[in-house]
Amino acid sequence: YGILAAPYLSEDGRQLCRRYGIGYIDLAGNSRLAFDNLYIDIQGRENPYPTTRGLKSLFTKKSTRAIRVLLSDPKKFWYVQDLAKEADLSLGQVSNIKRLLIDEDLLQEEGKLFRLADPERLINAWGQNYSFRYNESFDFYSLEGTQIERKIASFCKEKGITYALALFSGANLVAPFVRYTRSFVCLEEGIFEVAKQLDLKEVTSGPNVTLLRPYDKGVFYGIQEVNGISVVSDVQLYLDLKKYRGRGEEAAQYILENRLRRAWQ
Repeated sequence: YGILAAPYLSEDGRQLCRRYGIGYIDLAGNSRLAFDNLYIDIQGRENPYPTTRGLKSLFTKKSTRAIRVLLSDPKKFWYVQDLAKEADLSLGQVSNIKRLLIDEDLLQEEGKLFRLADPERLINAWGQNYSFRYNESFDFYSLEGTQIERKIASFCKEKGITYALALFSGANLVAPFVRYTRSFVCLEEGIFEVAKQLDLKEVTSGPNVTLLRPYDKGVFYGIQEVNGISVVSDVQLYLDLKKYRGRGEEAAQYILENRLRRAWQ
């Protein structure tokens, strides 16, 4: 009678042991031993040694498109083909992402359907492996201060340019917490056209306006409109702020507690 001992065995691993008649025990307390007159079966203990190392491969540019979709509504069940269509990925890419999430005990499966099991752990891991500096940034100075945000929004709407307020600018509209003096706006195109038309002066120091060219179109997934102004999703706000200097981490935590957790309940 073979017995497998490990720091932690996932549910899939435990099922595999049961299928082949192998006993097991892990440091979380999960165990199944059945030989001679001994029978022990303890299940449902959580991993006491969670790690994000295996998650890093999930946070490539294209893979995160699927992660964004899943985090936008963790309670929703998906088929692989439907998630691939929504995230604009191939079936193979989404199948690989699904496998990685299963390996990390982050998915709940019901037949061919699946959904996130632990969205907070996933977004925390992503936040540790993300920086808003992945985006290309252009720094400017405006005499109008943060009031320039509404003018940028109006100009982009008029010209049909996809845009969204980000970082502290976006957070101020959806969950005000930190006072700020520097505006951040994501633009799909036309950065220098916007700057020229709105008299933004390009600077190398002391900017109060930063226009961002997103590293991937997924940044615009789940755009929300607040008081007639487009703002990136709460997921994107959290990611951008998580490791931003100053009070970015506080602002990210505030969004997690007051926006994301409530939406995920």
